[in-house]
Amino acid sequence: MRWSITVICFRGTKRITGNAVSVIGQKGRIDMVCFTFTVKDEMGLHARPAGLLVKEAGKCSSKVTIKKGEKTGDAKRIFNIMGLSVKGGEEVEIMVEGEKEQEEAAVLERFVTEHI
Repeated sequence: MRWSITVICFRGTKRITGNAVSVIGQKGRIDMVCFTFTVKDEMGLHARPAGLLVKEAGKCSSKVTIKKGEKTGDAKRIFNIMGLSVKGGEEVEIMVEGEKEQEEAAVLERFVTEHI
């Protein structure tokens, strides 16, 4: 079952559908697409899964940012991901911003759900 919620936030309006969130800017344009996931690997987001994520994010033409708590980093750079020190069971947010953000966010969400 699909659901949708609209939330006012500091960057504009967030429209939540399923797991993904679209941040709507002042002129009604989608500024970015965000989604969260929980790291299933007990060892967390260590070198192997971080490398896989970097490889997948590198295929995107959009800007891909990863966030844990207050820390953020470029998901196309392994040291940025490793610097977040993500442990197993922790929740991480991915933000995709660019021309093909909807499609690329869906691909990345599917990838992390299956592999991380």
